[in-house]
Amino acid sequence: MYCARCGAKVPDDAKFCTECGSTIIPGYDPGHTGGDNAADDNMRGEYGSDPYGTEYGNETGNEGRGYQYTPIDPSLFGRTAARPMAWYKFLIYFSLWAGAVINFVQGVGFITGKIYDYISKIDNASAAAYEQFPALKTVDIIAGIAFIAFAVFVVYVRFRLAGFKKNGPNMLLVSYVALGVISLAYFFASSAIVGSSKQETTSTIIGTVLGIAILFIANKIYFDKRKDLFVN
Repeated sequence: MYCARCGAKVPDDAKFCTECGSTIIPGYDPGHTGGDNAADDNMRGEYGSDPYGTEYGNETGNEGRGYQYTPIDPSLFGRTAARPMAWYKFLIYFSLWAGAVINFVQGVGFITGKIYDYISKIDNASAAAYEQFPALKTVDIIAGIAFIAFAVFVVYVRFRLAGFKKNGPNMLLVSYVALGVISLAYFFASSAIVGSSKQETTSTIIGTVLGIAILFIANKIYFDKRKDLFVN
């Protein structure tokens, strides 16, 4: 089956085109028997100017060209407007995978104490930190577990989005909030042990909240415009 809007080939049970985001019209198949891509011919307008095939369905004279055109209800056209899906693809193919890996590695680093060796050039930085602040080790282990759990959740979100599941976009928004909560909780817990300046505390809070808010709002607007795609 093919997308009536962009001509991309999609699975027979697909409800939406992952190339342009259009609603798939059931039964739309150019029915070409000549060996060439009928959808491409359709979109190029080789035998006419109507990319949706409405003219072809009633047109005579094309029968001998090896094409069988399926008439399409024009009332469906309003639901096939293309919507850019580049950000969606970036999320499911790169961003969410990368986020899961980074948070998993960070979680392991907190649990093992190697996180300080990652960010410091001092030998045995983690041993020195725990020797000076013994309570910090417990906080780091809890944070490590939280970050690993978050990494698993991000993978779950990725598959919800990739499957056009109804709760996919909301789960993505939840993941942003969860990351902010975990990050701020660790900052406050560790700061209570090792201390932090007022300026550092203020900048961390503002930076974290602002960053999460931007991601939340931008994605909320983006997926609200595409909520009809997520119905599985």
